[in-house]
Amino acid sequence: MKELKGYPCSACDKERHYKTKQGADKSKGTNCNSCANSIKIGGVGLLYSETGERLCSKCKENPVGWNTYCDPCNVSERKIYWEEKMRFDRYGITKEIYIATLDEQKGSCYACSSTHKLCIDHDHLTGKVRGILCHNCNVSLGLLKDNKETLEKLIKYLNK
Repeated sequence: MKELKGYPCSACDKERHYKTKQGADKSKGTNCNSCANSIKIGGVGLLYSETGERLCSKCKENPVGWNTYCDPCNVSERKIYWEEKMRFDRYGITKEIYIATLDEQKGSCYACSSTHKLCIDHDHLTGKVRGILCHNCNVSLGLLKDNKETLEKLIKYLNK
């Protein structure tokens, strides 16, 4: 089957090919799927080097295969996405609430004042955020299953 030439992508200027005249006609003034996906996540569309290699949409230097970002940029973008979006959505709070809570706690764990690996602590029964704890304090509460009696017994044990 002969492929028809369509209009070039409005973002990357690469020619696209279609199997039908209808597909080729619909392509006028639109982006190719790859550029559309890049633009949707905040990029500018696909970039190409002078040799025709696809370049990373973030650093605009490293060549990429089918991805929008090169491997180093992809890792940093996923980390940013997790820290900025998923982490707060998971607990139903905003970044502003997190920062305000951290300011109230003077930038440290509520229990031990550590500033290392801070976590959002929440009640597993209600889902309500209680505060910010370091990783060790948060895991300790989780291992005790938030049981106050067990915690009181452990305090008595430590005071022996």
